[in-house]
Amino acid sequence: MTSSRKFLVFLLAVLVLSVSACRPADTSSSDDSAQNGHSGSSSDLQSQSDGTGSSPGTAQLTVYEFEPEETGIFITRDGLVRSAEITSFDNSRFAKKRYDEKGLQEFVENTIREYNDAKGVEAVKLEEISVKDKKARLVLSYASVNFFLDFQGLDFGVRSLSVLPRDTAIRNYDIYDLVDPYGNTVDLMDALHMDNLKIIVVSGNVSIALEGDISYLSSGMVVTGKNSARCVDDQHYSFILFR
Repeated sequence: MTSSRKFLVFLLAVLVLSVSACRPADTSSSDDSAQNGHSGSSSDLQSQSDGTGSSPGTAQLTVYEFEPEETGIFITRDGLVRSAEITSFDNSRFAKKRYDEKGLQEFVENTIREYNDAKGVEAVKLEEISVKDKKARLVLSYASVNFFLDFQGLDFGVRSLSVLPRDTAIRNYDIYDLVDPYGNTVDLMDALHMDNLKIIVVSGNVSIALEGDISYLSSGMVVTGKNSARCVDDQHYSFILFR
């Protein structure tokens, strides 16, 4: 990072933190470590649909469910991760049946059990496993981002991943050159001053769906939907700002 860019990031951090200090205290908990995937609280989430449940003067936040159609990950506002792997499961190509759904489930359950026993916690949980239309669908959830990275490894396409509160991300990363979902350049200060902001820091080649709407992205990210994008840079950090 050049000295001028370091100064700009430092200045932004000071200004954002100053503005935050002038606002009413945020009662949601947050992990201030850039190495931990947990951040914030889900208590401020409001359900989408008929407009009920939102207090006067509070912008209603959209809530998306995880409905994967391809291999990728889903990230919540709490910084938790779920993964989906959708792969071919077609025995018709072989003269003799090589595997079945029961065998697949037993393999997955045994792998998860061994991993959790080694960690001493329920680090990984099986959410869904099914075979339909010659495709296998596997959905897992993780107790933290670090458990996801450790369990899946580089084979899943993610080199690094953090889900951070705004202030932590500003202190630890060089965030610049942001655009909105339509590709329009945005003012960095305006983008970072948004309320309820979460920042994903990622490198690799992976599809990412979010619990909320994408607000801004950096280079290395390609928008694929209102709440989804694909990271296509495994050499540098890319950023997604969402609410």
